[in-house]
Amino acid sequence: MDIKAPNHNEFLNFQISRHIIQQAKDCLVILEEFKDDGFLNEEGYSRLRKRILSSSNDKIRDMKAIIDQFDIELRKN
Repeated sequence: MDIKAPNHNEFLNFQISRHIIQQAKDCLVILEEFKDDGFLNEEGYSRLRKRILSSSNDKIRDMKAIIDQFDIELRKN
């Protein structure tokens, strides 16, 4: 039976991606509140929503590219 060694880079990529996605969701909730309160029209909301999603995706790709340049080993506590 082969036991696959843990891929710490994948784990770190997942954790960082998860946090970036959560931050984007939080921003989108705030953005929606601005729209609902009348501070943003539908066009402004849509434009900013796309920018938040695009920026988040860019950050995830950038972080993965950086992490993949290293062989990471995490300690067990």
